[in-house]
Amino acid sequence: MTLAENTLHQARGNGRADWIAVFDEASLASEASLCFMQLAEYSEAELRAREVVRLRSEDRVRSRAFGQLTLAGVLLRAGRVEEAAALGQEICVMTRSLSSARVTRRINDLALALRTASNGPDVTGFLALVNPAVVEEESTVEWPV
Repeated sequence: MTLAENTLHQARGNGRADWIAVFDEASLASEASLCFMQLAEYSEAELRAREVVRLRSEDRVRSRAFGQLTLAGVLLRAGRVEEAAALGQEICVMTRSLSSARVTRRINDLALALRTASNGPDVTGFLALVNPAVVEEESTVEWPV
């Protein structure tokens, strides 16, 4: 990981190629978080996901949402279901005016995972935001976009 971080920092001053120009510290943290999550190293995955959220300003709604969705996935896999659901609620509110099929798909995936994990108040609140019918029915979750 340190090698990747050092390489990224060195590449800044060397005039990066156009195809990699948008890859920044948040991008690296996002990729690292996904890798650590796959390795079941949840504390490291959480640190990296929180770094993504910190680095992505609130005006970059889509990018920030992806970071938060990754963090919610880490929390869920780490058994912190209600925290993941509370974060899911924040994401729903933040992305209400966003039209992104990828964000919608990730929100739906989180809803499906949370639906089977718990029926706590944060999970119920999140599912109601995603689709009020999900709380009562056993239907496919669809984000109202």
